[in-house]
Amino acid sequence: KASSSRPVRYVIQKGVTPYTVYFVQTINLTTAWQQYTFNFIGQVADPKVNLQYNVANNTGSVYLDNISLLSN
Repeated sequence: KASSSRPVRYVIQKGVTPYTVYFVQTINLTTAWQQYTFNFIGQVADPKVNLQYNVANNTGSVYLDNISLLSN
């Protein structure tokens, strides 16, 4: 949730050059808690991948809770 409605972009991206983006999903947060689920199937084995939460370009607070990364 957030202190006011705002978009948040979730990115799975290579952490070093060339910073390849493997997954992008944008959601619109509200002031109420909500559950979000994303499915991602990696196409490459890459040990230098980052999970990013892009909350830039907005003011206020963003609250994240109980985040899980699961593999099959």
